[in-house]
Amino acid sequence: MLPGHLPALVAAIRPAVEAVKDESGDILANAIRRNVLLNVEKLKTAAPVLESFTADKKIRIVGGIYKLKSGRVDLLT
Repeated sequence: MLPGHLPALVAAIRPAVEAVKDESGDILANAIRRNVLLNVEKLKTAAPVLESFTADKKIRIVGGIYKLKSGRVDLLT
């Protein structure tokens, strides 16, 4: 059993890990990328504000992966 908020964090990340577990390549990198993309899709459909702003092209929601080593952010569209 994990302490504190860790079970909730694991549950939130689980769909991304499950989606990439059979893909080739680095499972961690693949899961991180998939988690970002899944959360971008969740935000795009978050009602009522974000969903309508996205549909009306008032905002654009994109994901990014921060690279701690280089300080760069790789944007995902």
